[in-house]
Parts: sequence; C-alpha cells; structure tokens
Amino acid sequence: MTMDILPALILLLPCLLLWQIGFNKNTSPVRNILMVLLAIYIIGVFHVTGIPDVKSFSPQFNINLIPSIPLQRYSVQYVLNIFMFIPFGLLLSCLWKCFSKFHFTLLAGFCFSLGIEILQLLTFRVTDIDDLITNTLGSVIGYLLAKLCMHQWFSVQKSKHSQEPTASHGSDIKELLILFGLCFLIWSFILPFVNEFLWPVTG
Repeated sequence: MTMDILPALILLLPCLLLWQIGFNKNTSPVRNILMVLLAIYIIGVFHVTGIPDVKSFSPQFNINLIPSIPLQRYSVQYVLNIFMFIPFGLLLSCLWKCFSKFHFTLLAGFCFSLGIEILQLLTFRVTDIDDLITNTLGSVIGYLLAKLCMHQWFSVQKSKHSQEPTASHGSDIKELLILFGLCFLIWSFILPFVNEFLWPVTG
C-alpha cells in the first residue's frame, strides 16, 4: 500500500477545526491544539501500521494468537510498539476527564490496538497478539507518565474541562469515537480518491 500522509492531514485539519469551532465553542485553545495533535497522531499510527484504504483491501487472515513476548523474540519491535502508543495514553489523560481513570485508558488503548489488528486482516500484515499486548502496555505507560510527571499541569486542564456543561464520561467517549471515525473516513475512504486525482496512474 502506497499512501502519502500529508494529503490526509491537509484533509483532516480543516474538518477537525470546523468541528471544534462548531460544537465545542467553550473549549480552550490549548485543548483544541491537543485535539489536533491527537488527530495527527492517529493518522500517523494508521500510516505506520498499514491501515488499508477501500481500494487496497486484500484479506489474507495471517493471525498469531500465541504470545511470544516471554521468549523475548523481536524485542526491538516490542519496544517500538510500546513507544508508539505512549502518546495515546498521554493525550487521552490530558484531553478528557474520564481518561484520568486508569481503566478507561486501559480499555481505550486495548480497543484502539484491537481495531488496528482487525483491520490488518485485510492486508498482507500479520494480526499479532503480541502487538495487542505491547500497544496496550504503551497506553498504560503514557497514562502513568501523565500522572507521575505532569500531574499539576494536567490538573489545571482537567479543572477547566470539568467546568464545561457537557463534560461526562459518555460525552468524552463519544467525542473520541467521532475523532476516530473522522480520521478513518478520511484515511480509508476519501484519501484514496484524492491521491488518484493528484497522482493519476499513467501508462
């Protein structure tokens, strides 16, 4: 799969900014910036993990359900998977009050990684339980770093966020799902046709 990440960001950022302005008028500029960073991060993860577009679905169902982490195989890849998801745990804890709770961040990291692994069934890549474990662990580490290293700063942001009348666990999760949906829609269903228009195949 060949796909340029830059057009995805060019498509995503105006949509995200319009969404923030239209439906979250009372949020702070800092939070809007963090939301943009999270969107860029999600697109980056889609790019790195090879999330397919609608034109390149190629189901192959390469699945590994036997953990090999205890055997310490491919340790470099495990470390990279962990580091890739640390920003996810950090940003969630900063943006939404409900993700200041450990189990919400753990579940979000697990579901994000599981979604990636399921989508990789439509590619040549291997759907691997080791990736699910290490990615989830990365989210947890990001959460712990948010708690241990940036507690005071996050507390200020959370107190501001808690003053918003719509703040609740349900609305927080809904907003995160909308963001994921927007990123996935652009990446897998809109960008392929934009790329085809920008760089048509000739010959």
